[in-house]
Amino acid sequence: MKIFHITDALPDYHQIWGGAEKVAYRQIIMSAKLKEAEVFVGAVKPIKKLTESFRFFRVWTVEDILPQKLGHYFSKFKNQIIPFDIISFFSLACIILKIKPNVIHIHKTVSISLTPIIVAKMFKIPVILAVYDYWGFCPNRLLIDKQINPCYRFHGPWCKKCSSLENRFLMKVISNFRKRIFNFFLLRVDRFSVLSSACRDLISKYPLPKQKIFLVRQLSIVFEEDRSMPIEPNSIFFNTWMLPHKGVHIVVRAIAEVIKKNPQARLYLAVKDAGHYSNPAFYEEIKKLISDLNLVKNIIILGGLNHQEYLRYIHKASLVVVAEQWENMAPTTLADAMSLAKPVVASNIGGLPEMVGETGFLADPRDPKDFAEKIIKILSDSVLAKKLGQSAAERIKLFGSEEIIQGQLLNLYQI
Repeated sequence: MKIFHITDALPDYHQIWGGAEKVAYRQIIMSAKLKEAEVFVGAVKPIKKLTESFRFFRVWTVEDILPQKLGHYFSKFKNQIIPFDIISFFSLACIILKIKPNVIHIHKTVSISLTPIIVAKMFKIPVILAVYDYWGFCPNRLLIDKQINPCYRFHGPWCKKCSSLENRFLMKVISNFRKRIFNFFLLRVDRFSVLSSACRDLISKYPLPKQKIFLVRQLSIVFEEDRSMPIEPNSIFFNTWMLPHKGVHIVVRAIAEVIKKNPQARLYLAVKDAGHYSNPAFYEEIKKLISDLNLVKNIIILGGLNHQEYLRYIHKASLVVVAEQWENMAPTTLADAMSLAKPVVASNIGGLPEMVGETGFLADPRDPKDFAEKIIKILSDSVLAKKLGQSAAERIKLFGSEEIIQGQLLNLYQI
């Protein structure tokens, strides 16, 4: 079976990547372990040469031949209006003619767009679309409005208030047609893969055949290496983009409550600052909030971490916080922290509760005091912290072991 994975980026091989790319990479590796499977991967131009077991193909896009500023506007056009790229169409067609895959698995492809769906149908190849956010169902990808309130109406005329397009007339016009345009692509997908039951239930409300939605859970990294790295007492790790829906403001206010009980508490805030994936104005608001709450000594803002640095900070943390404000599928930081036997405090939203189960604490996403109470409880009880961490490590093995993920992928590919 020849499997062709298509993704915008791969961890460490492209400049901008996050949890969706980590999940895609892990599924690529797991699919390569399937019996008699041959794996190919297509992505935009990497920043360094790949050293992987799979064969890699560069996928060209219109942005590759346009000036940077013009390319930026075209990216917004693809993102918000018509998710089709004529250059990636021909690029993918050439690749597919060469490798002749049996199935095409599309991951996060905002740059490449949804063009692979059309190419797959042209060649009569079954196509799978992985859902990592709600781009195909909502112009801001998150099913929340500008005030971070849940919005489950999917896309429609009401979306003109949330679109990132600057031209208000264009926003108004497009919001009336976006659903019809995106459905042209989505209704041609043979199967959708999701990371959590919560995500499956949510997109089942969209006019898609429910039998097309398959669950492929978050893979546990489960390291068997030495975990003897000393834990820094009273340390909290939070890995995030500097965006409102990641809950940075909630965690900062929670820390202000935590230090009233535990002045030694320290938050390591790892900020993945990458251009348009972060909000500069929001970043300034957070820095001002930290200053106003006298938390400069208690909150250490880290720059973007490479994977080894990221794992090291998880290793040494007393606990890990995940404060999503939207229906996140299943954050990789949560899975990684649980794999490394760390107690977690996570938002009670989206796919987080089913991943955490009884092995950590769930907090009201909007309530800093609720986060603070649960953080204090873990920091003040080392026996509880160790018990929660051990339970988390055991749960994530059963939740997303290699055998489980390979079985789910094999089921997904049997089209």
